[in-house]
Amino acid sequence: AGLPGTALVQPSAAPASGNLIVETRMQNGEPVSAARPATLIPDSDLWFENVWRAYRQRNQPTT
Repeated sequence: AGLPGTALVQPSAAPASGNLIVETRMQNGEPVSAARPATLIPDSDLWFENVWRAYRQRNQPTT
């Protein structure tokens, strides 16, 4: 049931990680949704800091 044009994503249809992104777009004046696996974020909280430090070390001014 539900509103016309709605859908329910069943947990069994999700990938093992359970992380999905639902993308909705208009097609012929109607919304169309599709689910796809999400891209994982790196585990380390220091990812940005490590990349920034490496960039700064590569680009130090010469004296």
